[in-house]
Amino acid sequence: MSDVHAAYPELLRFTLHWRGGSLNIQAPFPGEQFWLPTAAAVAAALELGVPPEQVVARTASFAPLPNRSTVQEVSAGPKFLVDTAKAPWHSLNIALEMIAKAKGARKRIVLGQISDYAGSSRKYGAAYNIAREIADEVIYTGDNAHRSRASQADRDSGRFIELRTAKEVSDHIKRTAVPGELILLKSSSNLHLERIALAWTHDVKCWVPICRKSESCQMCGLYEVPFEEQRDFLAKRKLARRRHRFRWLLGG
Repeated sequence: MSDVHAAYPELLRFTLHWRGGSLNIQAPFPGEQFWLPTAAAVAAALELGVPPEQVVARTASFAPLPNRSTVQEVSAGPKFLVDTAKAPWHSLNIALEMIAKAKGARKRIVLGQISDYAGSSRKYGAAYNIAREIADEVIYTGDNAHRSRASQADRDSGRFIELRTAKEVSDHIKRTAVPGELILLKSSSNLHLERIALAWTHDVKCWVPICRKSESCQMCGLYEVPFEEQRDFLAKRKLARRRHRFRWLLGG
């Protein structure tokens, strides 16, 4: 393995050396942290006899899983790195290093829930100290947004912003977005911060702070329906499908 590199908008590339020679691998990931699983998948495919040229092509065209350092680019708007599936403390620095290496007109970091938060402000304070050196603006959101230990000077200057809900963050970014800026959305899944990026391409109406669904908003698919109306919406959709199937069975 050699020449591992990723610095968004330059996506992951590396050279894999094996008994058949060397392969120049390109993959649609914005961070170098993906080199190991990518190399493992490539090596497994080669060992199983998949032709090298097919391995290279399939790796380059792979569709990343939603909300796992996924890139969402908005035409004439911001570019999001959506990493909202999980946020354990031990790997938080990987996401921060990814945006540190990235290039953008401006950088912002939105941090929500740290997965293994243990009742102390220390982790949120340490994360802020790192994030403020990387980004032009750091936004904390969720129930632990007040634990940043950000200085009053950073609050007054706008270097740090505390907003309690994803809707507030979304509204703030919509008001202040700069074309080409880079925004990292980082949190455990309970806050569903992916809605902030989705709101640029969809009419997001589900902004409940905590819905208690473990699946992503993309998997749920109800983000364009207000949370309080979703039960009735699902019931009506189920009834409509039953009626459609009944008519089909009758040949109508």
